[in-house]
Amino acid sequence: MNMLSIIFIGLIGFMSPATTGEGRWVVKSESQIIIRGTTSIGGYSCSLDKVYSDVPLEYTTVNDALVFTPNRLALPVKEFECNNFLIDNDFQELLKAEEHKNIFVEILELENPRDENGTVAGKVKIMILNTEKIFTIPFQARHSDDKNFSLTGKVNLLFSDFKLMPPKRFGGMIKIDETISVNFRLHMKKN
Repeated sequence: MNMLSIIFIGLIGFMSPATTGEGRWVVKSESQIIIRGTTSIGGYSCSLDKVYSDVPLEYTTVNDALVFTPNRLALPVKEFECNNFLIDNDFQELLKAEEHKNIFVEILELENPRDENGTVAGKVKIMILNTEKIFTIPFQARHSDDKNFSLTGKVNLLFSDFKLMPPKRFGGMIKIDETISVNFRLHMKKN
């Protein structure tokens, strides 16, 4: 084998992703999703206080990132609690809860959180009313032991990202701002 062949094979090996392992986590049912926004008269918060069942996440480690197999967290729109019946109704109407029962969240990729606490970047796909967007979210990883940890993060998005028009109340006197934040509190367990 000549020197050029050895260099070529070495470059191919260097450029291809390094797969170093596989694993499985579970998003535990006590995880929370909170959507926050503001109106012309104050703020609001709509929360889903638990994911209704543990959701398994299988992954492969590639170049120090966890790449997840297709997964979906189904977040029932009617289960979000806004603590105000008018906002509850507007929220469900805006998201067409009768036709589209769920908001879907898919975790695509996450920097390997290892065993230390700190910030890790994650790629998350959010699907609302058949419109999907991928966001990079900085998560705070907190390990409680070698098998359990939590990810807390926030992403700001626009209603228009999902082709939605924020509702207005009282003839347009009360307006909902275009920007909302989606706050994640995911409790994870290694399997």
